[in-house]
Amino acid sequence: PPFDDEYDEIPLDGTAAYDWIHNQYLGGSASHDEDDFVRITDLLRSGLVPAPQRAALLDALSRIPGVTSKGGVTNLDGIEGVAIGRDEPMRWGNHDEVIVDPATGRVIGERTVSGTTFFGWGVGEVVSSSATSATVVDEAP
Repeated sequence: PPFDDEYDEIPLDGTAAYDWIHNQYLGGSASHDEDDFVRITDLLRSGLVPAPQRAALLDALSRIPGVTSKGGVTNLDGIEGVAIGRDEPMRWGNHDEVIVDPATGRVIGERTVSGTTFFGWGVGEVVSSSATSATVVDEAP
């Protein structure tokens, strides 16, 4: 992830944050939209993005074509949040999601939902899931 002062480069407006990420595209990923989604979720997943920039990035996610959100989704630890995800047609329609704590906007987990039948998985089945947590400590081990 970038250094703390580099988070200052993230615009605080959702439209501007979307444009900021979208205009950095250098190719790669299955599509430009997938690249935007992955780079934003990578930033959010770091847990280091300050709240104002995090809010702008969450808004920017909603501007990516095909992005959906769904409340009441639990992470691997059973903690409920809002899943923000998108289908990637170039990846067999898999639906990749980050699960966000609605009170803080912090990523609390991720999951992938199958978009097709393969290797024994059916359409709509969760094929991977994780949980993420953070704790403040007095000192690092």
